[in-house]
Amino acid sequence: MRRQTLRSSVSASQAQCAICGREAEMLSEAEAIQILGVSEEVLRARIAAGQIHAVPTANGASGICKNSL
Repeated sequence: MRRQTLRSSVSASQAQCAICGREAEMLSEAEAIQILGVSEEVLRARIAAGQIHAVPTANGASGICKNSL
């Protein structure tokens, strides 16, 4: 999996996804889990499989591309 850092301010919810290149609302893992109705383990498995785009942010958290849900 290609690792890139999301370059946007922490408070911004819109950013360009470094994986798909599209402008997207970037969600926290908790928000993505709630929207999908899955466990943390399922979310992480989908990220590892490349089904969901997760981009590390400057503060170490992951920004989840809403377009990939």
